[in-house]
Amino acid sequence: MAAIAHRDADRYIERPDRAHFLFLVFGADQGLISERSRRLLASIATNGRQAQNIIDLSGDAIAQDPLILVDEAHSIGLFDGPSREIRVMLGGKSILPALEMIERSPPTSSTIVLIAGDLKRDAQIRKWIERQPFAASIECSLDDARDIQRLLDAELKRANLTIEPEAREILSEILGDDRMSTRSEIDKLLLYAKDQSTVTVEHVHDILLDATAVNLDALLSGTFTGRPERIIEASSKLSLADLDVNRLFAAALRYALAIHRARAEIESGASPDEALQILLRLINGFKRKSEVTTELRQAQSAKTVDFVNAIYVAIKDLRQNNILGDERFSRLMLAMARSMQNANRKRA
Repeated sequence: MAAIAHRDADRYIERPDRAHFLFLVFGADQGLISERSRRLLASIATNGRQAQNIIDLSGDAIAQDPLILVDEAHSIGLFDGPSREIRVMLGGKSILPALEMIERSPPTSSTIVLIAGDLKRDAQIRKWIERQPFAASIECSLDDARDIQRLLDAELKRANLTIEPEAREILSEILGDDRMSTRSEIDKLLLYAKDQSTVTVEHVHDILLDATAVNLDALLSGTFTGRPERIIEASSKLSLADLDVNRLFAAALRYALAIHRARAEIESGASPDEALQILLRLINGFKRKSEVTTELRQAQSAKTVDFVNAIYVAIKDLRQNNILGDERFSRLMLAMARSMQNANRKRA
């Protein structure tokens, strides 16, 4: 039996235990789950060939008919070669009856990879997999700063590039929400800098820090810290970008809900640092951690609920009449900022 921790997963995937034919790849990072399951199948494929003819099955379909998995695991295809690779996307229904059939009659030449989301230690399928001598669970947690640095270093080496320390620091803050997204962002950056010898801060700003997103963040930050002057400045810049007003209201709603959730975490007993990490991930605010910390500290649950309700009403009104929507958005953000400003003065 084997429970492969996130830190050990890449090393294990390069040389998986030959006694294992059943794998559970799970975790919070969907991009990393996809990457590791693909690499795992390639590592196990016979004679070093790529796993190209993967059989994809639905977990919910197997739950209704366990013999689907059993039949596929014991089938010998005409064109599959000496081994078969089966990938199962788990749903909401249990496939343990099918796995118990597999346990009683193990396949001789099939590899089965189960794909799942984040699972707690006491999740039924995880506990079952980790008890079996022929199976392994492989955890895929969200990348932390060290994971990002290792990935960045590997890609820089492959591209024969170096990187400025400040550019590296910015990347550590803004990357890491999802492995697939992280790889995509790094690839874009290195492609942009391919004719240079060094990746600079300017490269990072040009490619990864969208000016529109920066201005929208500044506007929302001004709203939730009670700084109307920032809203006036950011609104002017956003108007030049001719953004869809629905996108603006949706962003404001997501922002308000994220702050409300983080405050609720604190009121439920979580530490401010834990709540801050939740908020940073929800709004992708790592590049302006100091500002977000202030927003969370100043936020009040009742006031945030008022903001959420006001945005909901504005969105409903906008659907009925979208005339001057951008001006209505700016006025609402200004009103909310002034309300927050007054609340801060009373608390001071």
